[in-house]
Amino acid sequence: MQIKQEILAVFKQQYGTPALVVRAPGRINLIGEHTDYNHGFVTPAAIDKAMYFCFSANEEPIINLRAVNFDRRASIFLDDSLALRQSWEDYFLAVLDALRERGLKPTGGLNVVFGGDIPSGGGLSSSAALCSGFIFGLNTLFGWSLTRLDMAFVAQRAEHIIGTMCGIMDMFASLHGRANHVICLDCRDLSYSYFPLNLGDYELVLINTKVKHSLAESAYNDRRNDCETALATLQKYQPNVQTLRDINEKMLETYQEKFTQNQYKRVRFVVQEEQRVRNATAALQAHDLPTVGRCMFEAHAGLSQMYEVSCPELDLLVALAKTKKGVLGARMMGGGFGGCTLNIVHKRATAIVLEELSAAYEREIGWRPEPIFVRLEEGVAVVNC
Repeated sequence: MQIKQEILAVFKQQYGTPALVVRAPGRINLIGEHTDYNHGFVTPAAIDKAMYFCFSANEEPIINLRAVNFDRRASIFLDDSLALRQSWEDYFLAVLDALRERGLKPTGGLNVVFGGDIPSGGGLSSSAALCSGFIFGLNTLFGWSLTRLDMAFVAQRAEHIIGTMCGIMDMFASLHGRANHVICLDCRDLSYSYFPLNLGDYELVLINTKVKHSLAESAYNDRRNDCETALATLQKYQPNVQTLRDINEKMLETYQEKFTQNQYKRVRFVVQEEQRVRNATAALQAHDLPTVGRCMFEAHAGLSQMYEVSCPELDLLVALAKTKKGVLGARMMGGGFGGCTLNIVHKRATAIVLEELSAAYEREIGWRPEPIFVRLEEGVAVVNC
């Protein structure tokens, strides 16, 4: 709540007018990594870490932006061609471009002050929250009647314009989150359901490596390309296969020689991860947390060894967690190459587990990781001042 008040104070000091205030949450994902753009299943949830936006109208054809977290300002002229600037304001430019593709354009200028408490580079989808919150505010102010799914597609398109060929999960979770619930999303037909997250004596704890390796964005796109190329290859022999979720391990082994080594590893991970999502979701609904934890450890091994999107810092945290009593499961979360691990830890063990993990990590890496405690919250919404 403190960050929201800070953003409101900055807005009132600069503009002195009433504001429309929008909250856009980050997300976690229990299991199902890199399966969304392969039209598979994912299990995300919106969290209490969020981006906040204050909007008000102005009398010029300009959107004035102020980023509170790093004290930067920029202006966007609505009649300009909206060329990307290779800077933070590109997310706003890309959203406007994606809206323009749908025939939508702000009919007046705006003042926008924004900021949040989503750790940057932590794999909690701050960029999806940024795009989703901005779109939601514009939709509210200009009465465009976009549905939440429409807004998720616009936010995804904005990420693609910038250059990250992401799936729909992050923005979908930010826009569709429900407090204390996890979303089970089918990324092929976009059907979804909610189920309550009942962890009992356990809790979810994120541990931030405090690193983000530079190859993350390009490697993400490379992994997607590996999957799409492998799918096209397989469809030559199995034309009824629509997506990688239609493949089982027997079929994969039958056509293994048709793939490059990297393509084979990527597809094998996706096939196995799809089954892990089903197993973990069923286990969560049955309150079988040990099975969920095993699925998480298995997922991390696949992400590290087959999909190759982990890094030494993430691998170390998961390896350490696996040795600790009270930890049921741990895995890297997000696109990879840094960010956070997600851990299921017994509440009575949390303090000692975090201290032991932090001390061991500091001895090996040189600094302490950051624990992040999260609650599952509602999706993007207008909030009271």
